[in-house]
Amino acid sequence: MASILSEEKFLSEYDRILQKYQILSQKTDHDNRWEKIGTLLIKMKKCYKANKLFAAKILGHFEKYQMLFQEEERALIVRCVELMKKLMWEKKLNKENK
Repeated sequence: MASILSEEKFLSEYDRILQKYQILSQKTDHDNRWEKIGTLLIKMKKCYKANKLFAAKILGHFEKYQMLFQEEERALIVRCVELMKKLMWEKKLNKENK
């Protein structure tokens, strides 16, 4: 069966995003937005094995928070959104991941 995003690729990209988040959180002030993004990143790791509805909900939250950040921080959120979109396509392609 065709695969857009394997679990190994997903977790590898997730680790890179998490490292970038940790670097940016040290550079910037800790505020409520960063805490929410941190919580979403923790939930994001569970998305590969979760159903499509949970993944879509997390994707929606990332898209909502994308507008709250500037430049480098926004680039991190865009990477999260793109990874979640690939995951959604993977789930649509492989029906057993309902």
